[in-house]
Amino acid sequence: PGPPPPGVPVVWVDRALEMSVGKAAAQVGHGVMVLIAEMDRDRLERWIDGGLPVAVREADPARWRDLSATVSARAPG
Repeated sequence: PGPPPPGVPVVWVDRALEMSVGKAAAQVGHGVMVLIAEMDRDRLERWIDGGLPVAVREADPARWRDLSATVSARAPG
């Protein structure tokens, strides 16, 4: 679907897991709940006011490694 819109949270799915559409949708739902729990109140309110947009993208193995390293380093983004 192309790059996610600027400022929209992205939930990444590991393409290598080859999940069914239903399983991937459930995991995206879980990811969004974690996102909400981690957002500060001001950002959450802005996101709600903006209509709660979220982008979902598949990550190939190289991208998944980069994303995992970012999470492990507790880097923002």
